[in-house]
Amino acid sequence: MSKTITWEHDGLSFDVRVSGPQAGEPLLLHGFPQDSTCWDALGESLVAAGYRTIAPDQRGYSPGARPRNVGSYSLDNLTGDVIALADDFELEGFHLVGHDWGGVVVWELAARRPERVSSLTSLSMPHPAASSGRCSPRLNRSGLCTRSSFSFPSCPRARCDLATQPLCGWPSNEADWRATAPSTTPSA
Repeated sequence: MSKTITWEHDGLSFDVRVSGPQAGEPLLLHGFPQDSTCWDALGESLVAAGYRTIAPDQRGYSPGARPRNVGSYSLDNLTGDVIALADDFELEGFHLVGHDWGGVVVWELAARRPERVSSLTSLSMPHPAASSGRCSPRLNRSGLCTRSSFSFPSCPRARCDLATQPLCGWPSNEADWRATAPSTTPSA
Protein backbone atom coordinates (compact mmCIF):
# COMPACT_ATOMS: atom_id res chain seq x y z
CA MET A 1 0.00 0.00 0.00
CA SER A 2 1.48 3.32 -0.99
CA LYS A 3 0.97 6.62 0.72
CA THR A 4 0.83 9.89 -1.15
CA ILE A 5 2.89 12.73 0.21
CA THR A 6 3.16 16.32 -0.94
CA TRP A 7 6.67 17.32 -1.96
CA GLU A 8 7.57 20.98 -2.40
CA HIS A 9 10.14 22.00 -5.01
CA ASP A 10 10.75 25.03 -7.22
CA GLY A 11 7.63 26.75 -5.85
CA LEU A 12 5.47 23.78 -6.87
CA SER A 13 3.68 21.03 -4.91
CA PHE A 14 4.09 17.53 -6.30
CA ASP A 15 2.10 14.44 -5.33
CA VAL A 16 4.53 11.57 -4.68
CA ARG A 17 3.50 7.98 -3.97
CA VAL A 18 5.90 6.18 -1.63
CA SER A 19 5.77 2.48 -0.77
CA GLY A 20 7.90 -0.08 1.00
CA PRO A 21 10.73 -0.01 3.52
CA GLN A 22 13.23 2.78 3.93
CA ALA A 23 15.89 0.81 2.04
CA GLY A 24 15.84 0.65 -1.74
CA GLU A 25 15.52 3.39 -4.23
CA PRO A 26 13.61 2.88 -7.47
CA LEU A 27 12.28 6.15 -8.85
CA LEU A 28 9.34 5.48 -11.17
CA LEU A 29 8.41 8.10 -13.78
CA HIS A 30 5.08 7.76 -15.57
CA GLY A 31 4.25 8.51 -19.17
CA PHE A 32 1.67 10.56 -20.99
CA PRO A 33 -1.21 10.81 -20.17
CA GLN A 34 -0.85 8.72 -16.98
CA ASP A 35 0.14 9.62 -13.45
CA SER A 36 1.98 7.73 -10.72
CA THR A 37 -0.88 5.28 -10.24
CA CYS A 38 0.24 3.51 -13.43
CA TRP A 39 3.00 1.93 -11.28
CA ASP A 40 0.67 0.38 -8.67
CA ALA A 41 1.02 -3.24 -9.84
CA LEU A 42 4.79 -3.04 -10.37
CA GLY A 43 5.16 -1.19 -7.08
CA GLU A 44 3.51 -4.05 -5.20
CA SER A 45 6.00 -6.50 -6.71
CA LEU A 46 8.97 -4.27 -5.92
CA VAL A 47 7.82 -3.77 -2.33
CA ALA A 48 7.33 -7.54 -1.95
CA ALA A 49 10.96 -7.93 -3.09
CA GLY A 50 12.08 -5.51 -0.36
CA TYR A 51 12.36 -2.24 -2.28
CA ARG A 52 11.00 1.18 -1.49
CA THR A 53 9.39 2.86 -4.50
CA ILE A 54 9.08 6.57 -5.12
CA ALA A 55 6.68 7.58 -7.89
CA PRO A 56 6.03 11.29 -8.38
CA ASP A 57 3.28 12.78 -10.47
CA GLN A 58 5.59 14.72 -12.76
CA ARG A 59 5.49 18.42 -13.51
CA GLY A 60 2.22 19.13 -15.28
CA TYR A 61 0.37 16.20 -13.71
CA SER A 62 0.23 17.08 -10.00
CA PRO A 63 -2.50 19.68 -9.44
CA GLY A 64 -0.03 21.90 -7.55
CA ALA A 65 2.75 21.52 -10.14
CA ARG A 66 1.27 22.92 -13.34
CA PRO A 67 3.16 26.06 -14.28
CA ARG A 68 1.55 28.18 -17.00
CA ASN A 69 4.82 28.96 -18.81
CA VAL A 70 5.63 26.33 -21.44
CA GLY A 71 9.34 26.86 -20.76
CA SER A 72 8.78 25.43 -17.28
CA TYR A 73 8.43 22.00 -18.87
CA SER A 74 11.96 21.86 -20.32
CA LEU A 75 14.09 18.77 -19.83
CA ASP A 76 16.32 20.93 -17.61
CA ASN A 77 13.38 21.38 -15.23
CA LEU A 78 12.05 17.83 -15.53
CA THR A 79 15.44 16.26 -14.79
CA GLY A 80 16.05 18.86 -12.10
CA ASP A 81 12.83 17.80 -10.40
CA VAL A 82 14.01 14.18 -10.26
CA ILE A 83 17.46 15.08 -8.90
CA ALA A 84 15.90 17.34 -6.26
CA LEU A 85 13.48 14.57 -5.27
CA ALA A 86 16.36 12.09 -4.97
CA ASP A 87 18.31 14.63 -2.90
CA ASP A 88 15.37 15.18 -0.54
CA PHE A 89 15.05 11.41 -0.10
CA GLU A 90 18.84 11.31 0.50
CA LEU A 91 19.52 9.00 -2.45
CA GLU A 92 23.05 9.28 -3.78
CA GLY A 93 22.46 6.67 -6.46
CA PHE A 94 19.13 5.28 -7.56
CA HIS A 95 17.41 3.00 -10.04
CA LEU A 96 15.38 4.85 -12.66
CA VAL A 97 12.35 3.40 -14.40
CA GLY A 98 10.49 5.47 -16.96
CA HIS A 99 7.56 4.77 -19.22
CA ASP A 100 6.78 6.75 -22.36
CA TRP A 101 7.42 10.43 -21.53
CA GLY A 102 9.02 9.29 -18.27
CA GLY A 103 11.41 7.29 -20.50
CA VAL A 104 12.51 10.50 -22.20
CA VAL A 105 13.24 12.00 -18.78
CA VAL A 106 15.22 8.99 -17.52
CA TRP A 107 17.41 8.87 -20.66
CA GLU A 108 18.11 12.59 -20.35
CA LEU A 109 18.84 12.34 -16.63
CA ALA A 110 21.25 9.44 -17.16
CA ALA A 111 23.10 11.44 -19.81
CA ARG A 112 23.35 14.51 -17.58
CA ARG A 113 24.05 12.84 -14.23
CA PRO A 114 25.37 9.31 -14.86
CA GLU A 115 27.05 9.19 -11.46
CA ARG A 116 23.61 9.27 -9.80
CA VAL A 117 22.00 6.48 -11.85
CA SER A 118 22.54 2.91 -10.60
CA SER A 119 20.41 1.42 -13.37
CA LEU A 120 17.99 2.60 -16.02
CA THR A 121 14.91 0.91 -17.43
CA SER A 122 12.97 2.68 -20.16
CA LEU A 123 9.67 1.19 -21.26
CA SER A 124 8.39 2.08 -24.74
CA MET A 125 11.03 4.74 -25.33
CA PRO A 126 14.26 3.73 -27.06
CA HIS A 127 17.63 5.31 -26.40
CA PRO A 128 17.64 8.75 -28.07
CA ALA A 129 20.52 7.79 -30.39
CA ALA A 130 18.55 4.78 -31.63
CA SER A 131 15.60 6.87 -32.75
CA SER A 132 17.16 10.23 -33.58
CA GLY A 133 16.02 11.38 -36.99
CA ARG A 134 14.30 8.07 -37.75
CA CYS A 135 10.69 8.89 -37.04
CA SER A 136 8.68 8.23 -40.18
CA PRO A 137 5.04 9.33 -40.27
CA ARG A 138 3.98 5.66 -40.02
CA LEU A 139 6.11 5.06 -36.91
CA ASN A 140 4.94 8.29 -35.38
CA ARG A 141 1.29 7.26 -35.81
CA SER A 142 2.09 3.95 -34.14
CA GLY A 143 3.22 5.71 -30.97
CA LEU A 144 6.86 4.68 -31.30
CA CYS A 145 8.08 8.27 -31.60
CA THR A 146 6.17 9.84 -28.74
CA ARG A 147 8.84 12.37 -27.85
CA SER A 148 8.79 14.01 -31.26
CA SER A 149 4.99 14.23 -31.32
CA PHE A 150 5.13 16.78 -28.53
CA SER A 151 7.11 19.18 -30.70
CA PHE A 152 5.05 19.01 -33.89
CA PRO A 153 3.41 22.36 -34.61
CA SER A 154 0.53 20.40 -36.18
CA CYS A 155 -0.37 18.98 -32.76
CA PRO A 156 -2.43 21.73 -31.14
CA ARG A 157 -3.05 21.42 -27.43
CA ALA A 158 -6.78 21.38 -28.01
CA ARG A 159 -6.39 17.91 -29.58
CA CYS A 160 -4.84 16.40 -26.47
CA ASP A 161 -8.16 15.27 -25.03
CA LEU A 162 -7.75 11.53 -25.69
CA ALA A 163 -11.29 10.81 -24.55
CA THR A 164 -12.80 12.71 -27.47
CA GLN A 165 -10.29 12.38 -30.29
CA PRO A 166 -6.89 10.90 -31.11
CA LEU A 167 -3.70 12.81 -30.36
CA CYS A 168 -1.97 14.20 -33.46
CA GLY A 169 -3.78 11.84 -35.79
CA TRP A 170 -3.14 8.65 -33.78
CA PRO A 171 -5.87 6.03 -34.22
CA SER A 172 -8.70 6.23 -31.74
CA ASN A 173 -9.82 2.60 -31.92
CA GLU A 174 -8.10 -0.77 -31.92
CA ALA A 175 -8.93 -1.68 -35.54
CA ASP A 176 -7.42 1.56 -36.86
CA TRP A 177 -4.46 1.18 -34.50
CA ARG A 178 -3.68 -2.31 -35.83
CA ALA A 179 -4.02 -1.10 -39.44
CA THR A 180 -1.45 1.68 -38.96
CA ALA A 181 0.97 -0.05 -36.58
CA PRO A 182 4.19 -1.42 -38.04
CA SER A 183 4.19 -5.15 -38.58
CA THR A 184 5.77 -7.27 -35.88
CA THR A 185 6.07 -10.23 -38.24
CA PRO A 186 9.63 -10.80 -39.45
CA SER A 187 10.00 -10.42 -43.19
CA ALA A 188 11.37 -13.35 -45.17
